[in-house]
Amino acid sequence: MAGAPIGNQNAAKGRRWANALREALITYEDPERMIQAGQALGRIAQRVVLMALDGDKDVISEIANRLDGRPRQQIDAGVQTTVRIHWPLPPSPLEQALSESAH
Repeated sequence: MAGAPIGNQNAAKGRRWANALREALITYEDPERMIQAGQALGRIAQRVVLMALDGDKDVISEIANRLDGRPRQQIDAGVQTTVRIHWPLPPSPLEQALSESAH
């Protein structure tokens, strides 16, 4: 079985949260800060860029990950396996049956 069990709603919850954030970013207004509806995401992005320019390493890393993709992580499980091959191989059931029928 691949993926989540039948009936698992985790992905739906994540979509609801993402949709709520999108809606809030589209509709947010703040006249005191001179933010009109539809400008919130752009203002957040500008703030993030300023933080990166001020040297915030976490923000710089996040920007790089968003633009270039996260670097792959190598996982070393440290598993060792021994394989023994016995030669000559014993006859397969088909080979054994053919050999017996030839006698």
